[in-house]
Amino acid sequence: MNNNEILYDHFKDTVSIVKNEENKRNRMFIAIFIHLLILFLISINPESMYNTISELLKENLKTGFYFSINVFQIAVMISMLYCTIRYYQINIHIDKTYIYLHRIEEDIAEEVSQDFGREGKSYLNKYPKTLNVIYYSYKYFFPLLNTIALISRAIANNTWNNWRIKLLEVIITIVIIALNILYMIDTYNQEKE
Repeated sequence: MNNNEILYDHFKDTVSIVKNEENKRNRMFIAIFIHLLILFLISINPESMYNTISELLKENLKTGFYFSINVFQIAVMISMLYCTIRYYQINIHIDKTYIYLHRIEEDIAEEVSQDFGREGKSYLNKYPKTLNVIYYSYKYFFPLLNTIALISRAIANNTWNNWRIKLLEVIITIVIIALNILYMIDTYNQEKE
Protein backbone atom coordinates (compact mmCIF):
# COMPACT_ATOMS: atom_id res chain seq x y z
CA MET A 1 0.00 0.00 0.00
CA ASN A 2 1.52 3.33 -1.03
CA ASN A 3 1.25 6.67 0.80
CA ASN A 4 -1.62 7.92 -1.37
CA GLU A 5 -3.71 4.83 -0.61
CA ILE A 6 -2.99 5.13 3.10
CA LEU A 7 -3.90 8.82 3.06
CA TYR A 8 -7.09 8.16 1.10
CA ASP A 9 -8.12 5.31 3.46
CA HIS A 10 -7.51 7.63 6.40
CA PHE A 11 -9.59 10.30 4.67
CA LYS A 12 -12.50 7.88 4.14
CA ASP A 13 -12.34 6.69 7.75
CA THR A 14 -12.32 10.27 9.01
CA VAL A 15 -15.32 11.20 6.84
CA SER A 16 -17.16 8.20 8.25
CA ILE A 17 -16.34 9.32 11.80
CA VAL A 18 -17.61 12.84 11.06
CA LYS A 19 -20.89 11.52 9.66
CA ASN A 20 -21.33 9.42 12.81
CA GLU A 21 -20.60 12.48 14.96
CA GLU A 22 -23.15 14.52 13.00
CA ASN A 23 -25.79 11.88 13.77
CA LYS A 24 -24.90 12.05 17.47
CA ARG A 25 -25.10 15.85 17.36
CA ASN A 26 -28.53 15.70 15.76
CA ARG A 27 -29.77 13.35 18.50
CA MET A 28 -28.41 15.68 21.19
CA PHE A 29 -30.12 18.62 19.46
CA ILE A 30 -33.47 16.80 19.62
CA ALA A 31 -32.83 15.67 23.21
CA ILE A 32 -32.22 19.24 24.36
CA PHE A 33 -35.47 20.40 22.75
CA ILE A 34 -37.35 17.53 24.43
CA HIS A 35 -35.84 18.54 27.79
CA LEU A 36 -36.96 22.14 27.26
CA LEU A 37 -40.44 21.00 26.27
CA ILE A 38 -40.79 18.84 29.39
CA LEU A 39 -39.57 21.66 31.63
CA PHE A 40 -42.01 24.15 30.08
CA LEU A 41 -44.91 21.70 30.34
CA ILE A 42 -44.09 21.22 34.03
CA SER A 43 -44.04 25.00 34.51
CA ILE A 44 -47.38 25.44 32.75
CA ASN A 45 -49.28 22.59 34.40
CA PRO A 46 -47.21 20.89 37.12
CA GLU A 47 -50.01 18.76 38.59
CA SER A 48 -51.01 17.25 35.25
CA MET A 49 -47.38 16.62 34.24
CA TYR A 50 -46.65 15.05 37.62
CA ASN A 51 -49.59 12.67 37.23
CA THR A 52 -48.64 11.83 33.62
CA ILE A 53 -45.00 11.16 34.50
CA SER A 54 -45.98 9.10 37.56
CA GLU A 55 -48.33 6.96 35.47
CA LEU A 56 -45.70 6.43 32.75
CA LEU A 57 -43.12 5.38 35.31
CA LYS A 58 -45.63 3.13 37.09
CA GLU A 59 -46.53 1.40 33.79
CA ASN A 60 -42.94 1.02 32.60
CA LEU A 61 -41.40 0.03 35.94
CA LYS A 62 -44.40 -2.05 37.07
CA THR A 63 -44.15 -0.54 40.52
CA GLY A 64 -45.56 2.34 42.49
CA PHE A 65 -42.76 4.85 42.05
CA TYR A 66 -43.53 8.21 43.60
CA PHE A 67 -41.27 11.23 43.59
CA SER A 68 -41.41 14.94 44.04
CA ILE A 69 -41.99 16.99 40.88
CA ASN A 70 -39.07 19.14 42.06
CA VAL A 71 -36.75 16.13 42.10
CA PHE A 72 -37.90 15.22 38.60
CA GLN A 73 -37.26 18.78 37.37
CA ILE A 74 -33.73 18.71 38.77
CA ALA A 75 -33.13 15.32 37.13
CA VAL A 76 -34.29 16.78 33.80
CA MET A 77 -32.06 19.84 34.29
CA ILE A 78 -29.01 17.67 35.06
CA SER A 79 -29.76 15.51 32.04
CA MET A 80 -30.13 18.64 29.90
CA LEU A 81 -26.79 19.95 31.17
CA TYR A 82 -25.17 16.67 30.12
CA CYS A 83 -26.82 16.80 26.68
CA THR A 84 -25.73 20.44 26.22
CA ILE A 85 -22.13 19.60 27.12
CA ARG A 86 -22.13 16.64 24.70
CA TYR A 87 -23.80 18.73 21.98
CA TYR A 88 -21.06 21.36 22.13
CA GLN A 89 -18.25 18.81 22.43
CA ILE A 90 -19.52 17.02 19.34
CA ASN A 91 -20.00 20.27 17.39
CA ILE A 92 -16.47 21.42 18.23
CA HIS A 93 -15.07 18.02 17.25
CA ILE A 94 -16.93 18.14 13.93
CA ASP A 95 -15.58 21.62 13.16
CA LYS A 96 -12.01 20.62 13.97
CA THR A 97 -12.31 17.43 11.94
CA TYR A 98 -13.57 19.30 8.87
CA ILE A 99 -10.55 21.61 9.06
CA TYR A 100 -8.38 18.48 9.22
CA LEU A 101 -10.26 16.88 6.30
CA HIS A 102 -9.69 19.95 4.13
CA ARG A 103 -5.98 19.69 4.82
CA ILE A 104 -5.95 15.97 3.92
CA GLU A 105 -7.84 16.73 0.70
CA GLU A 106 -5.23 19.31 -0.26
CA ASP A 107 -2.47 16.76 0.32
CA ILE A 108 -4.27 14.14 -1.77
CA ALA A 109 -5.05 16.69 -4.50
CA GLU A 110 -1.34 17.56 -4.77
CA GLU A 111 -0.48 13.89 -5.28
CA VAL A 112 -3.43 12.68 -7.36
CA SER A 113 -5.51 15.38 -9.01
CA GLN A 114 -6.49 18.98 -8.34
CA ASP A 115 -10.13 17.90 -8.83
CA PHE A 116 -10.08 15.80 -5.67
CA GLY A 117 -12.26 17.34 -2.99
CA ARG A 118 -15.47 15.69 -1.85
CA GLU A 119 -15.61 17.49 1.53
CA GLY A 120 -13.58 20.61 0.78
CA LYS A 121 -13.48 23.08 -2.07
CA SER A 122 -15.88 21.18 -4.33
CA TYR A 123 -18.46 20.92 -1.56
CA LEU A 124 -18.12 24.57 -0.56
CA ASN A 125 -18.33 25.78 -4.18
CA LYS A 126 -21.83 27.25 -4.72
CA TYR A 127 -22.80 26.29 -1.16
CA PRO A 128 -26.62 26.39 -0.89
CA LYS A 129 -28.12 29.21 1.18
CA THR A 130 -30.42 26.74 2.94
CA LEU A 131 -27.41 24.88 4.29
CA ASN A 132 -25.96 28.20 5.46
CA VAL A 133 -29.16 28.87 7.41
CA ILE A 134 -28.96 25.39 8.97
CA TYR A 135 -25.28 25.89 9.78
CA TYR A 136 -25.92 29.21 11.51
CA SER A 137 -28.93 27.73 13.31
CA TYR A 138 -26.67 25.14 14.93
CA LYS A 139 -23.99 27.71 15.69
CA TYR A 140 -25.91 30.78 16.85
CA PHE A 141 -29.71 30.54 16.75
CA PHE A 142 -30.00 27.36 18.81
CA PRO A 143 -27.70 28.51 21.65
CA LEU A 144 -29.47 31.90 21.69
CA LEU A 145 -32.93 30.32 21.69
CA ASN A 146 -31.84 27.86 24.38
CA THR A 147 -30.58 30.75 26.53
CA ILE A 148 -33.79 32.74 26.13
CA ALA A 149 -35.91 29.68 26.92
CA LEU A 150 -33.92 28.88 30.06
CA ILE A 151 -34.08 32.44 31.34
CA SER A 152 -37.82 32.61 30.65
CA ARG A 153 -38.42 29.35 32.44
CA ALA A 154 -36.29 30.30 35.45
CA ILE A 155 -38.30 33.51 35.82
CA ALA A 156 -41.73 31.98 35.19
CA ASN A 157 -41.31 28.69 37.05
CA ASN A 158 -43.13 28.81 40.37
CA THR A 159 -43.39 25.09 41.07
CA TRP A 160 -40.59 25.06 43.64
CA ASN A 161 -41.43 24.45 47.28
CA ASN A 162 -37.82 24.20 48.45
CA TRP A 163 -35.34 27.06 48.08
CA ARG A 164 -32.35 24.66 47.91
CA ILE A 165 -33.78 22.91 44.88
CA LYS A 166 -34.63 26.27 43.26
CA LEU A 167 -31.02 27.37 43.88
CA LEU A 168 -29.74 24.16 42.26
CA GLU A 169 -31.93 24.82 39.21
CA VAL A 170 -30.63 28.39 38.97
CA ILE A 171 -27.01 27.17 39.18
CA ILE A 172 -27.57 24.55 36.46
CA THR A 173 -29.36 27.16 34.33
CA ILE A 174 -26.44 29.59 34.72
CA VAL A 175 -23.94 26.87 33.73
CA ILE A 176 -25.94 25.99 30.59
CA ILE A 177 -26.30 29.67 29.66
CA ALA A 178 -22.55 30.18 30.17
CA LEU A 179 -21.87 27.21 27.88
CA ASN A 180 -24.22 28.70 25.26
CA ILE A 181 -22.51 32.09 25.38
CA LEU A 182 -18.99 30.67 25.35
CA TYR A 183 -19.85 28.44 22.42
CA MET A 184 -21.24 31.36 20.41
CA ILE A 185 -18.17 33.49 21.22
CA ASP A 186 -15.77 30.67 20.29
CA THR A 187 -17.66 30.03 17.06
CA TYR A 188 -17.60 33.71 16.13
CA ASN A 189 -13.88 34.01 16.89
CA GLN A 190 -13.12 30.85 14.91
CA GLU A 191 -15.02 32.17 11.88
CA LYS A 192 -13.11 35.47 12.01
CA GLU A 193 -9.78 33.62 11.65
